Amino acid sequence: MFNRPDATLVVRGTRKRRPQAKPYWRDVLSYSCDGALQGVLDEYMALLREQPEERGDRTADLPQRIGTSTRKTAELQALRVEVDLLDGARNTKRAGQRFARKTLSSRFAAAFGAAMTEEAAGIHPEAVRRTFNSPFWPWVLVTTSVGQEGLEFHRYCHSVVHWNVPASPVEFEQREGRVQRYKSHWVRRNLAAAHGAAAMREMYPWRELYDLGEGAEAGHQVDDFVPEWVFPGPFGIERHVPTPPYSRDSVSFEQVRRARVYYRMVLGQPNPDELVDVLMENMPESMARELVEELRLDLRPRRSGDSDRL
Repeated sequence: MFNRPDATLVVRGTRKRRPQAKPYWRDVLSYSCDGALQGVLDEYMALLREQPEERGDRTADLPQRIGTSTRKTAELQALRVEVDLLDGARNTKRAGQRFARKTLSSRFAAAFGAAMTEEAAGIHPEAVRRTFNSPFWPWVLVTTSVGQEGLEFHRYCHSVVHWNVPASPVEFEQREGRVQRYKSHWVRRNLAAAHGAAAMREMYPWRELYDLGEGAEAGHQVDDFVPEWVFPGPFGIERHVPTPPYSRDSVSFEQVRRARVYYRMVLGQPNPDELVDVLMENMPESMARELVEELRLDLRPRRSGDSDRL
């Protein structure tokens, strides 16, 4: 991984060069120590240990399953991108000869779409999903509506860039729901900011981190989604919507954002779209936000004495 030209450039660029330069392998060690590579791998192993596809039915072969998954993630080949470069020669006779096709490689971003054949040099979507859910490259995932529903990209991602304005509040929820999952990246960052120092004193800090997060909320009226799904702190889902001011997109996005508040209130009703329209016309948004907390569905499992739960 560190012997690739782009990785070498990054490692060398972050080291302060001296008259007597150190061997490259020493720069790699210093770079890994500065970036806490061991802690990154420990966290990744802890996440893989909880995944059903890695855990299987037995725990005896758990180390082998985790090792195999890590190896497959690290073996992903660079993405090949074909571009057409303008040829500076002026004596071309045909328009088709004005461009020269070149192949570039990218180790920072990947496209998620339909599966392609080996002849088309495509990367299978499952391989892209597995590697994006790791601390290794790619760090940017580009997808169409194919990736906005039923998939998980939350392990190491908490930023969503909307290429266009969502057409409805349902689509808005689906897009950002890809990074709002069980033990999402932003949740773990909040837990680490609040209880990281105390958790590091234990033998298994990752389990202790969630125990401390759950204990910190004791005595408050919270639900069972804390701390695995939601935990307060300085971090959250970063939303980026490139809409120019005073444009149609900016007006449309504001309407969709407001509609999502009402949609959460009528979630589970027979005709949510019609109810959203009626509520938006007759109820202020501030009042709707208060009712969301009172009328939201309680999906926690039943307990003894909770006969009045939905």
